[in-house]
Amino acid sequence: EAGGADPASEDGEAGGADAAAAGGEPTVTKSPKDMSGKELADFYYSKVDFIVDAFKGQVRNLAMHAYGCRVIQRILEHCSFAQKEPILMEIRTCMQDLIRDQYGNYVTQHLINYGRPDDRDNLIFNVSNNLINFARHKFASNVVEKCLQYGSKEQRDVLIDQLIGAGPVPLNERPIDGVETTQFQMLVQDPYGNYVIQRVIDVADSVQRSQILTELRRYSQQLKRVSYGKHIISRIEKLSGEKVEA
Repeated sequence: EAGGADPASEDGEAGGADAAAAGGEPTVTKSPKDMSGKELADFYYSKVDFIVDAFKGQVRNLAMHAYGCRVIQRILEHCSFAQKEPILMEIRTCMQDLIRDQYGNYVTQHLINYGRPDDRDNLIFNVSNNLINFARHKFASNVVEKCLQYGSKEQRDVLIDQLIGAGPVPLNERPIDGVETTQFQMLVQDPYGNYVIQRVIDVADSVQRSQILTELRRYSQQLKRVSYGKHIISRIEKLSGEKVEA
């Protein structure tokens, strides 16, 4: 993945548990900022409803915190849908912010595997509405990859068609020389977008791979001078059995 290792899902010790309420137990709303996610989740495992109630109204801020996001991921993994309903509803209200956040993006990725079907649909809808920008974003590109990997065939097709068929780059986003470039070409050469295109190639069907080959052949010489472009060319040649240069 373009974003590298997942610091938001590590189980190692990452923070102290200094804050404590009366009786020596850390208060839930403060603990995510002072304890590792695994430590807090294990400590309060038998008090899930208490944790969820304490998180109400704070999901956005906690999901965008290094340790708070881990707790929310554990809630999504281990709680019943009835228990995590308030968390899921709050995530929906700040989806665009979380997709772009260095920690929140891991929470939104968890919706694919641990949310309800309509939570996954809502996530992919949000991604689709800002697909090109998300595909070029350091953290959001990880969410795009996840949607491509685990979305339904119909959902993948919608995303792939958008990425392959994206039109010219707007004038204000073109290189200094002003040469017209397609959005697809820009993604292939982008440090994060190229990972998204590699994922597209992995999950695409034969017809879609043929479309990608056609696009790549239009500027194969230019792409071979760019490291990201070389990776794309190698990937599709291996999976399609065809050479980019006809």
